[in-house]
Amino acid sequence: MTLMADENLKTPICHESRLLIVGLGLIGGSLAAALRESGFKGQIAACDPDGNEIALGIEMGLIDTGGTHLYEQLRDASMVVLAVPVLAMESVMATLAEALPYAARNVVLTDVGSTKATIRAYAEKVFGQVPTNMVLGHPIAGSEKAAWRRLILVFM
Repeated sequence: MTLMADENLKTPICHESRLLIVGLGLIGGSLAAALRESGFKGQIAACDPDGNEIALGIEMGLIDTGGTHLYEQLRDASMVVLAVPVLAMESVMATLAEALPYAARNVVLTDVGSTKATIRAYAEKVFGQVPTNMVLGHPIAGSEKAAWRRLILVFM
């Protein structure tokens, strides 16, 4: 997450070199937009099963790169944000578990799912325990039902 030291200064305090957002929906797209707005200097990558969403994210300047295969996008990621619907989290974590060797050695994993008990249970099932480098997060607001491109109205 990028937090602002002072909202008037727009000084990002997130210094990840390559941040991967898995799921470029409303919350994932909003996170990418907020990172850009904050002046985040690292590379923003995204993975989404819909290649059109990736193309639009690049076209809008929200992400630098992206694709539909997690293995390809995970390379050298220092932070991975799981921004998929909670019911998709287990299968995404399973793919992530296999692909983690491609990430940076000290990668941090987090999520924006709305239910921690379910996500914790998925992590324990997939990884054998909640990984020590995983921080369970929360989006505070949002829905997986709306496309992030509706943000265009906010920024216009």
